[in-house]
Amino acid sequence: MEMRSIRAALAVGLMAYGQALAQPAALAEGAKALRQAETELRETLRRMDEGSLDGSLAMSRLRQALNEVERAMLQMPAGSRQGTPWETAVKEVSEAMQALRAEQVDPDAARGAAGEALTTLPALRGEETGSQGG
Repeated sequence: MEMRSIRAALAVGLMAYGQALAQPAALAEGAKALRQAETELRETLRRMDEGSLDGSLAMSRLRQALNEVERAMLQMPAGSRQGTPWETAVKEVSEAMQALRAEQVDPDAARGAAGEALTTLPALRGEETGSQGG
């Protein structure tokens, strides 16, 4: 009986240890996905600013880039999806998506909202400074 409870305690301890080890790996994977989505959004905004993307193509690419950001944010571990940086990023990304869903999309407003959203993303990865986007 005593050996069985020792094994059970070891099993529980190993499971907890495994989960503790998995958390940093999940965070690293989520941060990588977020960094890629952030790069795509930054590139889309740069191309819009240069004039190589305009009109409906620009809005389509911007919508696609923001969708990737949303997906990447949801890949972050549940424990990291809280606090002020998370709430701010969710608010800004949601506002950018809302600007793109408007009946009459204002490209400048959509671009500005996406730029604001972009500045919030580095904090989700634990970086202190925002990126240039707005």
